[in-house]
Amino acid sequence: MPFPKMTLVRQRLCAQKVEDVSAAVTKALQGLDLDKSVAPGRSVAVGIGSRGISRISLVASECVKFLKERGLSPFVVPAMGSHGGNRPEGELSVLAGLGITESAMGVPIQASGEVVEISHLDMGIPVLMDRGAADADHIVVINRVKPHTKFHGSIESGLTKMLTVGLGKGQGAALYHRVAVQHSFTILQKAASEIVKECWTATRW
Repeated sequence: MPFPKMTLVRQRLCAQKVEDVSAAVTKALQGLDLDKSVAPGRSVAVGIGSRGISRISLVASECVKFLKERGLSPFVVPAMGSHGGNRPEGELSVLAGLGITESAMGVPIQASGEVVEISHLDMGIPVLMDRGAADADHIVVINRVKPHTKFHGSIESGLTKMLTVGLGKGQGAALYHRVAVQHSFTILQKAASEIVKECWTATRW
């Protein structure tokens, strides 16, 4: 059987390289103008997931440093859903593999599988969040926007997923994946909007 004509193709994806990661993180955080909107001494939960982000330990440490310089009290919260077995020791192991430890960050890491219900959606679905993050005055989520490996939609992987599935811990991850069968993954957008609304109301940030 004759084979069709074939040729080699090389794809070159456009990607802008960040030469100075520290400066880029600082510039992005300066854009939030936190000096005018937050009070010194407030606690900040810095959510970090398990997905690969280039030089994530540097990004995280620069973020923590920036917050501490403004008199805030940051701490790290694993925001990885069920990754790490939804156990503190598993989450800490995943973070350590990314170079994120208490000694490297200079702040505590609050790893716990405990969640609280901060709100609920109209269809009765609870909106869950890691207790440490929910109790914090402010929340920062370090995320990467990228295509999801399992499905396609207007929202795939990024800030929305980190807020819902990531900070929802094992219970949240299981819940959203289960209800997505009926309501599709737009449920994440609704849950994330509810989280932003509740946290904004609570912290006025």
